[in-house]
Amino acid sequence: MTEIKFDAKLKRRAAEALAAYASQIFDQQSGEWTAVVTLTHAARSETIKTEDDFEYLETQAKVSVADIEIVTGEHERQATQARDAARRQRKTAGTLLDDAFGGGQ
Repeated sequence: MTEIKFDAKLKRRAAEALAAYASQIFDQQSGEWTAVVTLTHAARSETIKTEDDFEYLETQAKVSVADIEIVTGEHERQATQARDAARRQRKTAGTLLDDAFGGGQ
């Protein structure tokens, strides 16, 4: 199975998206925020590994956060519904669907 790695820019992009809400976040004792995130392909690697005379291919895909925005108001409900529907679809299929990324590209 391919391992997914996140580019180091994730923290910076998330912090930028949250900056406008920093005071509200600080004022709350706890909370959660819904965000819309766009991921991009950053890199990939294939490494042949050997274990006790058995060779296998280890693959990694690295993704970067291209954009992230906090969703508020009416859009938050819509984003939450879309997230929940996507999660149900993924769990029902047991894996990402073949057409999940535009027809299996």
